[in-house]
Amino acid sequence: MAAPYTAPTMHILLLEDDRTLAAAVLAYLHTKHYQVDWADSLAQARPLIGVNHYWAVLLDLNLPDGDGLDLCKELRASPRHRHLPLLMLSARGEPTDRIVGLEVGADDYLPKPFNPRELLARIHAVLRRRPAQEAPGAPAKEAQTVTFGPFEFDLALRRL
Repeated sequence: MAAPYTAPTMHILLLEDDRTLAAAVLAYLHTKHYQVDWADSLAQARPLIGVNHYWAVLLDLNLPDGDGLDLCKELRASPRHRHLPLLMLSARGEPTDRIVGLEVGADDYLPKPFNPRELLARIHAVLRRRPAQEAPGAPAKEAQTVTFGPFEFDLALRRL
């Protein structure tokens, strides 16, 4: 008899320097069956991202050792992480701040303070938009790029 199907545990990285908020988010997401790693600085987050296959990253902008926007730019420039869903969480909630976050590469932006259920809904939304082939543990897909001269065309993304 085949073993019953078990959905993979969704593994998320929370990058947040406010310990009280991080503890609340961790506790809430654990009740919803998410596995959450927590980092409170860019220095802690970068190695975690390098070795783990996260389904999404919840990214604060104001960090003790830098700006979360810089990490967002790094991840979007990385072939391995360019499709990793990024949800920015920030006390910077002005329209200009949200626009910049989205323009830099965030998939969503949630100003603090926020309702935990809204955070969960937004996590679900960004994960629904993630291609199945990009999910951690999914079989690797063949490269869908065509290179000609100095150009590379990504067929899946329709981007030159």
